Amino acid sequence: MFRHTPRPRRLLPALLALLVLLGGSAAAAHPVAAASVPRVGMAAHLLWYSTLSEVRADLDRMQRAGMGYVRYDVSWANSEPSRGSYRYLDKIASIASEVRSRGMSLTMTLIDTPGWANGGRGRHAPPTNMSDFGRFAGVLAKRLSGISGLTYEIWNEPNDPHWWTTGVSAKQYTSMLKAAYSSIKANDSDATVLVGAILNNDIDFLHRIYANGGGSSFNGIAIHPYPLGHAPGDTWSSWFSFKLSVPRFTAEMKRHGQYKPIWITEFGWPLDRVSDATRAKYFTQAVAIAKGWSNVRGVAAYTMHQSQFYQYGLLHSDNSTTASWRAYDAALP
Repeated sequence: MFRHTPRPRRLLPALLALLVLLGGSAAAAHPVAAASVPRVGMAAHLLWYSTLSEVRADLDRMQRAGMGYVRYDVSWANSEPSRGSYRYLDKIASIASEVRSRGMSLTMTLIDTPGWANGGRGRHAPPTNMSDFGRFAGVLAKRLSGISGLTYEIWNEPNDPHWWTTGVSAKQYTSMLKAAYSSIKANDSDATVLVGAILNNDIDFLHRIYANGGGSSFNGIAIHPYPLGHAPGDTWSSWFSFKLSVPRFTAEMKRHGQYKPIWITEFGWPLDRVSDATRAKYFTQAVAIAKGWSNVRGVAAYTMHQSQFYQYGLLHSDNSTTASWRAYDAALP
């Protein structure tokens, strides 16, 4: 169990939460600037839990550590197992309410295609008709429209063949993005819609989204700048560098006349590449770098529990803290 004597810096997430609540609508309509200090937190799998009490325990732990942001996945396949038949919408709404009631901001990542929507080609294959995905996104947005400050991330790593198993296609993904954006906005005009997290610094994928007419179908972009086993300040590779990620994506948006905010919805280091002690140092350095990016809204370390993904988890299976968790906690703004 980690400390705690409350520290003055722990007031910042609550103050930023108030700013988000007051300015959420304007941010959705004119996403051209971000909070001066990004909200930092975790990428977690909150919908994997059986009970809401487990979710509350994790959120409370994040909040005690001064975290003001959480990103979690919402499975379309689990939520609409057959066309027009929905499950778990109340659970999804309850979790979003729990997050917001703590003054934390959130991003929900819409992933997983049900078999009926893609001919049974697997959850990571895109739907045959993007309108089916858009319709689900709209149903979810309508159900959650009474909760302020919601951000939707459209898919996970669509530029990675593990997550777009029919062959990466920016054209197909842009069709998904357009369908989701229009449907979400029709049901919750204040919601924020993000380009699904682009893995590594794949600037060309974002360029091709613009080329396929997707520039008006997102309020911001989400990225996953995993630097393999390298330090976050290392610029050895323009593709894998954490430090180069936000500047490179920002420059690409500016080339298209836009300056939209960025969310880092996953980053981290696996224990098969670095030791926990080294990873702890890297988290401290990464937060320091992120504090200098004025257009970054959220930063989420992947992931909370080693029981969910051992190599990346920041809490041991008995819920005791790793050196990485303690360093990340201490580095928070």
